[in-house]
Amino acid sequence: MVEASVTVSNGFLNLFLVVVFLYEIILTLGILIESEVFRAIASFFAIFLFGFVLFRGFILFGMRPRISGGVRFFGCIYFFGQIVSAFINSDSFQFGEFVKFLMAPLFFVYGAALDYSKFDRVAAEQQAKRFLVASAILGFSVYIVQGAQGALFPGNPVSFFANGNNAGFFWLALGCLYAAIFSKPIRSAGYYLTFNIIFGTLGLSIGVLISLAVSVSRFFEIFLFFVVCVFVAALFYVVPDFFIFDRIHPLLASADLLFSDVYDIGEMSYGDLVSILGTSDLSFLFRVKHWGNLIFIYLDLPLLQMVGGVGLGVSPQYSVIGLLPHNDYIRLLFECGFFSFFGFLGFVVLMSLRLGRGWISVPFFATFIYFCTDNLLNNFISMVVFMFAIGVVYTSRESR
Repeated sequence: MVEASVTVSNGFLNLFLVVVFLYEIILTLGILIESEVFRAIASFFAIFLFGFVLFRGFILFGMRPRISGGVRFFGCIYFFGQIVSAFINSDSFQFGEFVKFLMAPLFFVYGAALDYSKFDRVAAEQQAKRFLVASAILGFSVYIVQGAQGALFPGNPVSFFANGNNAGFFWLALGCLYAAIFSKPIRSAGYYLTFNIIFGTLGLSIGVLISLAVSVSRFFEIFLFFVVCVFVAALFYVVPDFFIFDRIHPLLASADLLFSDVYDIGEMSYGDLVSILGTSDLSFLFRVKHWGNLIFIYLDLPLLQMVGGVGLGVSPQYSVIGLLPHNDYIRLLFECGFFSFFGFLGFVVLMSLRLGRGWISVPFFATFIYFCTDNLLNNFISMVVFMFAIGVVYTSRESR
């Protein structure tokens, strides 16, 4: 009976990893073919593939996870909010986004249902190792080809994703999967920071640095980090035009403008900001202005829309610049309403408490922080991997 349970548990893990890699191939073809029709078909196919994984686990085999009452409560609040939002905004919300926002969290349940005590640990690590190596080879092969073609610049696809932010999130999700499956998590700050440099994403870098500080820092690490900061500051002072500081200059200029007594960025257009700063890299200032704009709009919405949001994918119609919020917590509040926001935030808090400090927590905490700076919840494949990984860790904390 034990051997049968082991076989089933490892079989479900293998099915999940195979489907994820198959979708990676589909995404790669979508980038290479550059066809909107193909991408639409690929999105539908993704829902079908991952829907099959859930159906096989929960319906055919009756997988039952061990989840605490608190997690169940916040999960129900989240899903209730999604349904309410869809009902209120039935004539305007994006159905495809709605399906993704419903499906991805279910993989937390899927991961939690795979009782880690029933795994053949050696086989599970071999399965995960093959998947991670294959994903790395595929992803970086595409990345190298794009670099050789001179196509790696802002606004262009990075690897098999639409941009560097989504590519960075997928790498972070793979780090979460590694932490969930392998008995020894990655214990290297250099590993995480190296990939930050590759993708050049400021929000990801901030998330990883804060996560490292919260998760694993002790006196020596804090002292070492202080020394590195002093060295980097000195290097910046001596050679400010060094390429690694390309995004530091706009950040410092934006911060200076933000706290200026002369200008009110709330009243300034984005064209004015570009003119004053002398750069189009408004990554930091754009977010601050954009978030403030959306929060003020939300507070002026009718009560029904404050409860149910304006509808998934609809926020660009309300914002001054016609873009998504670039903050998933604000996006949930604005597009899906208070219930989904409260449910998701409660889930994040409970998972953070469950994880605790340690190297295994680094990629998970970094992801929670990264949600503050970009649109990541609709990155379906990354969210599926992340939710699955945190589900495995959730039930394995007592099994290991």
